[in-house]
Amino acid sequence: MILNIFVLLVTIWLPNSTSIAEKYGAESTGIYFEQPDGKVFEKNADEIFHAASTMKVPVMMEVFKQIEAGKISLDQPVTVKNQFSSIMDGSPFSLNIEDDSDPDLYKEIGKQLPFENLLDRMINSSSNLATNIIIEMVKAENVQKLMQEIGAKDMTVLRGVEDQKAYDAGKNNRTSARSLAICYKAILDPKRFKESSSNAMIEILRSQHSQAGIGAGVKAKERGLKVASKDGWITEINHDSGIIEDEHGKRWIMVIMTRGVKEEKDGWKLIADLASEIWDHRETK
Repeated sequence: MILNIFVLLVTIWLPNSTSIAEKYGAESTGIYFEQPDGKVFEKNADEIFHAASTMKVPVMMEVFKQIEAGKISLDQPVTVKNQFSSIMDGSPFSLNIEDDSDPDLYKEIGKQLPFENLLDRMINSSSNLATNIIIEMVKAENVQKLMQEIGAKDMTVLRGVEDQKAYDAGKNNRTSARSLAICYKAILDPKRFKESSSNAMIEILRSQHSQAGIGAGVKAKERGLKVASKDGWITEINHDSGIIEDEHGKRWIMVIMTRGVKEEKDGWKLIADLASEIWDHRETK
C-alpha cells in the first residue's frame, strides 16, 4: 500500500518524467531532489550507476578533511606526472590526453603547481590527470572511509581514472543518486566540515565550466540562481548533480543520473529537461 501511494505521488509530482526519459531512449534514470524544508522527491534513487566524474566530489571532500587535519595544504607544490599504478597488480599506466577534458594540464608534466590548482581543475574542467594525482595523494581507501562515515553507502571510490585492468575486472567507481546527494548534504553540514571548508568546496563547484545539464534546465542565469555542481559522463552515461541556491540563500540539492542515451548531447538535453520538470513542479511555499 505504501509503495502504491509513493508511485501515485511521483505520477502527480512529475507527470512527464517517464515520457521525457523515453524521448531520449534512456534505459534508466535515478533522481534525488531535496527542498530547503527537507522534503524529498526521489525516483530510483537507490539504483546503482557508474559514477563517472561525479566521484570527484567525494575526492574533493577527502581533500578538505585532510586539510582540516593539517595533512595537506592548498598552497603546497605538487609535481604534475602521468604515470600511475593499477589497483589490480601495481602495474604502471598513463592517461591519454585525447580522452581528457583538460588537455592543457599535460603541458605542465614534470613541473610543480600549487595543490589548489589541481583541485580546481579536477572539478571545474573535470581533469582526469589532476584527479589521479590527487587520489594518489589522499588515497582512495580514505575517500571510501569518509563515504561510510557520512552514510553514502552506495558511493564506491576504488580508483582513479583509466585504470584499464581494474575496469576489465569490474572494479569501477559507482554511486546512487541518494548517496551522491548525501555527499552534498555533508558538504553543507557544519558538524562535518568547518564553514571555511564548506564555502571553499561550494565555490569550487560553482566554477564548473559546463552548465549544460542542471544549470540549463533550471535556467540559472535567467533566474539569478547559483549552481554548485559536478557532472560526469562516459559512453551512454550522463549525470549532473549539485546545490542550487536562490537570491534569498535557500538551497536545494538535485541529482540526476542517466544510463543508455546513445549520443552525449542528447544525454545533456535529457538532464536539462528533467531538471526543468523537477524545478517547475517543486513546492514554492
